[in-house]
Amino acid sequence: MILKYPIWPAVLSTILMFAVSGLAEHSRAAAEAPAIPGITMMELNKIRDIKSDPFTLSGVTIEGGVLKIQVSHSGGRKDHDFTLYSTTNVKTSSPPQVDLYLKHDAHGDMAEALLIKKLEFNLADIPKPAVITVHTDHGDKNTVPYGIKVNPFEGAAAQDINPSFTTDLYAQLRKSEGNVFFSPYSITEAMAMVHAGAGGNTADEIAKALGIDGDPQTVA
Repeated sequence: MILKYPIWPAVLSTILMFAVSGLAEHSRAAAEAPAIPGITMMELNKIRDIKSDPFTLSGVTIEGGVLKIQVSHSGGRKDHDFTLYSTTNVKTSSPPQVDLYLKHDAHGDMAEALLIKKLEFNLADIPKPAVITVHTDHGDKNTVPYGIKVNPFEGAAAQDINPSFTTDLYAQLRKSEGNVFFSPYSITEAMAMVHAGAGGNTADEIAKALGIDGDPQTVA
């Protein structure tokens, strides 16, 4: 069968039409997605004056500059609002300490169903690195690091230490006279903390000696 007109222009036109349609749909969905709320800045005494209905703070994490908080509370008949507050004061320390205060407005919902909710807040107004602590009026609090380099050996057991580092270090130390006593684990812990604060060639050399892959990890 011989086609009088070439088919490829029609095929390409159809593909292009679907691609443009899909892109438009994606843009429309993104525009309709609710914006992630930010943090309300306020003086501490005014924050304390805001009453909060009971709830339980279950967990706090940070992903890509977004603070994710899981809470649980009773209700079921009305929508509940959560607002996150911060003061303009940052505790002077290294790293800085930032206190956030989560408030809950149940709008008079007296239903007793247990509800679990995941909240998100934009951290654009919080400088990093920092240690963020989320507080509630009911005694719950949760602390999470924000943009802080983490010791890659934190929580490691003694058997996790690179054996080649131990033998290489012993080979150097045994050249001196007398008995040799050292702790590979303690030395590795100390050097890992140095590595967490290092950069460039220094970090690369320490990583090579300790058997750490890549740069120190950064939380959020």
